[in-house]
Amino acid sequence: MADNARQILVDSVKQLYASEKYSDLTITCGAVTYRVHKSVVCPRSEFFEKAVRFKVGKEAEEGNIDLSKEDPESMKLLVEYFYEAEYTPHQLPAAALELRKPDPPFPHTCNNANEWCMKFLCEHHRCFKDCRQNCHDFVCQSCYPPPLPLVDLEASHLLTHAKMYEIGDRLQIAGLKELARVKFEQACLVFWDSEMFAQAARHAFTTTPDCDKGLREIVSDTLNVHLELVLKEEIETLLYEQGMLAVGLLKRRVEGEGLG
Repeated sequence: MADNARQILVDSVKQLYASEKYSDLTITCGAVTYRVHKSVVCPRSEFFEKAVRFKVGKEAEEGNIDLSKEDPESMKLLVEYFYEAEYTPHQLPAAALELRKPDPPFPHTCNNANEWCMKFLCEHHRCFKDCRQNCHDFVCQSCYPPPLPLVDLEASHLLTHAKMYEIGDRLQIAGLKELARVKFEQACLVFWDSEMFAQAARHAFTTTPDCDKGLREIVSDTLNVHLELVLKEEIETLLYEQGMLAVGLLKRRVEGEGLG
């Protein structure tokens, strides 16, 4: 019941934007304009809140904020976030990324077909009765289902999330930064070996201040887990460009080996 009520509220806010009813602020990005609502935008962004409170220039006086220097696609996703607390591609459920490591007695192999194997492995499988003593590294798919298919995730989304984190930082939108961070981390778990990883990592390190560890920690952790990536030319170049990343990676390796 509570979920239904929440969805009705979300849908009504989305419809408020779609209809442009009661809109009192315009965001301009090049040739595109977004008719939004101060009551929706300002509480989520310190940048917009200050722009509305302390009007500077004719455009601000007329209720227009020009952000034409921003990436148009990022602006589109930003407005989506304002009215849905989400942006495309949507955050994946944990089950789509987590694969539970089977506990004993899995994986199971019947030791010898000449001997009786009557093990009751779980409520879904009993040797001899269900497999005719022919188990080979058997893992029950009911107890340990495989991850959900990642049909909505693409390698290019690595850069999308890095850009959304950047705009969240610049426009002082804490909620957007956290959402983009989580999505970036999810994408790195899947596409760490793609060509887009180096591009997204470079964007993360060059568009936010050094003190902002949000995406930087994820990039460092990913490289630490998949150290073979440093053999790629694009990652080697990135490490040369970003000395702090190289030093951080080295420190992680030292700490991991118990040498620190």
